[in-house]
Amino acid sequence: MVGIMALLLLVAAVEDIREKKVHRWLLLIMLMIGVVGGGIACIGQSSNLWQLLGGLMPGLCMLGFSLISGGQIGMADGLIIIALGVLCGVRDCMVVVSIASMVMALISVVILSIRRGNRHTRLPFVPALFVGYCVVGWVW
Repeated sequence: MVGIMALLLLVAAVEDIREKKVHRWLLLIMLMIGVVGGGIACIGQSSNLWQLLGGLMPGLCMLGFSLISGGQIGMADGLIIIALGVLCGVRDCMVVVSIASMVMALISVVILSIRRGNRHTRLPFVPALFVGYCVVGWVW
């Protein structure tokens, strides 16, 4: 499941860079894999059930920020984080989002310093989520 999610995240990252959106069918597949993978991890272990339910929280917060900000943060980002949270658990999901945020901060500093954008420049977040997921999957 982890490898399939990495592949789907890569496809979503390329889509987000090229088209500035992620197709609904891809989001649906990612959510289904997250739920199935998280459900398999929960079988017979009550502690994993709490990890699965806790994994929803970062994504739900991101969806809330998307609604509050009027779309400055994409809804697809929140849905992808929900899928990752359910699959990986709350702790690993938070590490993925933290790494992705650091990657985006570094990219933003570079873009601002070479004067290729300003504070209104929109950057795709899914590629940073892919990097964070890979780091957590292979290093963490």
